[in-house]
Amino acid sequence: MIQENKQNNQGKFWKNVKDKANISVILRFIFFIADALYKNIGGSISALILTSYEKCQKYYENSLFYNIFQGVKDNKLKKIIKKIKKNIIIKCENSKIINSVIRLTDKILITNLRSVAILFLAFGFYSTIIYLLKALILNQIEMTVTGIFIGVAVIAVSIPMLFSKQRLYDALKNSVIINAVVFELLGFAEKFFDGNGTDNNNSEDLKKINVIYYSFGMILGLLTYFISPLLVCVLIVAVLFLYLLLCKPEIGVLGIFLGLPFLPTMPLAGFCILVGVCYFAKLIRGKRTFSFELFDLTVLIFCVIMLSAGVISVSKTGSLRPALMYTCFGLMYFITVNMIRSREMIIKSAACLIFSGFLTAVYGVYQNYFGVGDTTWQDNDMFSEIAGRVVSTFENPNVLAEYLILVIPLGIMTFFIAKKMTIRILSFIYLVFTMLCLIYTWSRGSWLGFLFSAAILFVILNKRAVAVYVGMLFVVPLLPIILPENIIQRFLSIGNLVDSSTSYRVSIWTASFEMIKSFALSGIGVGIEAFKMVYPEYSLAGIESAPHSHSLYLQVCVETGLLGLLILIFVIFFFIQYCFTGIVKTSEKYLKLFIAAGMCAVAGFLFNGFTDFVWYNYRVYFMFWLAVSLTVAMCRFSLKNQSSNENLYGK
Repeated sequence: MIQENKQNNQGKFWKNVKDKANISVILRFIFFIADALYKNIGGSISALILTSYEKCQKYYENSLFYNIFQGVKDNKLKKIIKKIKKNIIIKCENSKIINSVIRLTDKILITNLRSVAILFLAFGFYSTIIYLLKALILNQIEMTVTGIFIGVAVIAVSIPMLFSKQRLYDALKNSVIINAVVFELLGFAEKFFDGNGTDNNNSEDLKKINVIYYSFGMILGLLTYFISPLLVCVLIVAVLFLYLLLCKPEIGVLGIFLGLPFLPTMPLAGFCILVGVCYFAKLIRGKRTFSFELFDLTVLIFCVIMLSAGVISVSKTGSLRPALMYTCFGLMYFITVNMIRSREMIIKSAACLIFSGFLTAVYGVYQNYFGVGDTTWQDNDMFSEIAGRVVSTFENPNVLAEYLILVIPLGIMTFFIAKKMTIRILSFIYLVFTMLCLIYTWSRGSWLGFLFSAAILFVILNKRAVAVYVGMLFVVPLLPIILPENIIQRFLSIGNLVDSSTSYRVSIWTASFEMIKSFALSGIGVGIEAFKMVYPEYSLAGIESAPHSHSLYLQVCVETGLLGLLILIFVIFFFIQYCFTGIVKTSEKYLKLFIAAGMCAVAGFLFNGFTDFVWYNYRVYFMFWLAVSLTVAMCRFSLKNQSSNENLYGK
């Protein structure tokens, strides 16, 4: 009996050893494949074609174009240009308008807080009286409640200020909120609130100042007869914001990253123009710099082609507006990339992008769980189990998904490289909401785009990711058990012509190829109107109407011709080359990983472009260029300040 047990134990022992050996052999085989693949990937990335952006830039600097428009080699001409720039700067600095604004600001900053309180009291008192008279005489009771409330609130705020002996700029410097927002977030130096004006403390001057502030407050209060007091307050805040924007245009860039998902297209375009004007004002005063490289040249050429396609179009009236919008948002790349020039600005821009993405995703998840999803963009017969597709702050679930592809990778990288547990927890919460929101868009093309993006990103993070991908091939048969049935069905429907969405796209692609044959050189012009005019002549039976070709590359070729598509390919190539150069040559680990995250976000977005026209929505088009500008800014910062021969992929 003892001998029999011993034999059984020995049998079990050798069986375990054999099983472990088999597992070990499988793992060794997987890691062997992974190492071989990774070595080849590393070799190709380290090759000249992908990491030689700096060499290409040198060739560009020796080109005829650079010598004509940028490179001035003649010393006499250099001195003349330098002298002209100096004269422009001196004239700007001596400008009466600029100096008047500076003096006025100094006088306001050194004003006693009591004088400011008098202004608020006058405004609150007169606005309250105006709305009380409206209620009693004009019987406008419903309209006056808000006005009276605002007037009383302003009076209540001004009372504590009457007992303060501080000057305005002292109060601002000592304020916790002002310090957090103005100094920490917006990056103003403390000398901005130094109060350089002369402080007049004698009673006569104080009386004059108080009379001026009281009169101004009274005028504002009386204006509330015509406009809402809330609007008056908003206008005052807008003027203050405009002044801060003129002083530091970088505020506008942060505002764009933060507000893009929530602002309507036209106000967003108007704000971009305002930021551009403020940046240009700083540029001509010599307070900012402007760099223009080879990659920038390809972007500029593409913007010119898009604008030309709006002017030379089959529908000039229908193409001009979209061409101007594309040009406006495309040119913002140059302003953004030239204002993100420091580590602090990179971090703040990325933080604003992540935070706005989080709020957008939270709203999308809310739509899913509270039954406000939309069924307009789905085949209800084939996907009846899907209650609806979320759109969040965008008009279309596919558009929302394309936006999320651009913002999720930065959150993934933040989660993996964060040292503080608080940041890691917050980034995990961010990823939960953004991933759920991406799923609930039910956008198959965007799912594939994100998976493509994540696959590259995890390989850059750790070479063992390739082994995981190889091992996942054995797990594929188990996915129907792991994933929900509706997600599996949605994935399996990719390429299924029974799905109306898929068959619809294939028909449009076929017609688009025919359109390209006819308009290969000139293109038809940008915009929906131009496409709608030409498409019916080439459409297949049953699909006579379509807004676009449902492919980024087909649409660009249809709209701008083969030249536009070729320039877009150059833009993509130089962007990838720039990113790989930054990744390989940057010595700082965290910076190179954030460059990788930005590159993968754009790559996933462009991959999605094979199955959808991802630039259909102007805000997403703008978000694409913002992601590109942030990534390129990180590359420039790293190559300029932290160049190293260290290879990310090892030997």
